[in-house]
This record gives sequence, structure tokens and C-alpha cells, in this order.
Amino acid sequence: AAACRALGQLAVPQAPHALLSATHDRAPQVRTAAAAALVMLDNPVALPRLRAIVTEDTAPAAVVHAIAGIGRSGADQDLTMLMSLSLSADHEVVKAAARALGGFHHHRATAALLGLLVHARWDVRWSAAQALGKRHDRTALEPLLRVYETERDPLVRQAVGDAVAELGGTPSAERRG
Repeated sequence: AAACRALGQLAVPQAPHALLSATHDRAPQVRTAAAAALVMLDNPVALPRLRAIVTEDTAPAAVVHAIAGIGRSGADQDLTMLMSLSLSADHEVVKAAARALGGFHHHRATAALLGLLVHARWDVRWSAAQALGKRHDRTALEPLLRVYETERDPLVRQAVGDAVAELGGTPSAERRG
């Protein structure tokens, strides 16, 4: 695992090959470190393996790192994968998918993130709100304003308010005040 982290930081030319091999290791911590290092390298040759990790690996931390990597691709197939991951039972996977969806320019990513604003877990809603603010898609403004009115968790409410402000709006409580 330490060697994988070092390869990711050093970014030597042989690193992707060695890290791709390490993603098949029996130890989950090695696979996780290898996936994280591949994401750090941001080498497109790793994308097929990162996709496979998302669908096949049993180590949740490795999957979360792989999601971050495919979130950089901008490819339609990755957008579709991330949208399906937003329905996962594992809330860490859902949060990672929300963060990754923030980097896609297609409106479907906005729609998926808006759907996560009603998730049962506060941290998923918070991640979705943060991602929506970073997307700069003004079509999210009205739905965010509606969520701001009903959200009870103070951290999520703040993240929704920040997203509204990032999109050029003002939460209604501030408009009235």
C-alpha cells in the first residue's frame, strides 16, 4: 500500500502499469491505495480498470477512490454509471457519486444531484448540495430554493444556501430579512 501511494506521488512513467497490477492484489488496503494512486496520476489508460473496480471490488474504499477517477472522464458511460451509483445502499458510494457528478456538464448530472437532495442521510444531501453549487447550472436554482425552505438539518441547509448563492440566488429567508 505504501509503495502504491509513493508511485502515485512520484508519477514515474512505469507507475500506471504497476498500479494497475496492484489493483488485483488480495489485500483490500493495497487495492485501495492503488486505486487512489491511479486517480492521482489522472491517466486515461486507468479508466477501464477504475470502472471495473467500481463494479467488481469488494473494498468500499477502493470503490470510492475509483468513483473519483471516473468522475474526471466526462464520458457518457461514466455519467450513466455515476447516476446508477447514486441509488446504492452504501452511503459512502452515494456521496462519492454525488461529488463526481459535480464535474459533469450534462444536465442529467444536475437532475441526479437534485434527486439526492431528498436522500434520507444528511451527509448525502450535503454532498449533493455542494456539488450543485460547483456545477453552476442555473436550472438547479428553483429546486434548491424549495429545498432550502424545508431542510431541517443546519449543515445541509447551509450547503443548500451556499449553492443558491453560488448560482446567483438568495435564499428566501434572506430575501425577506
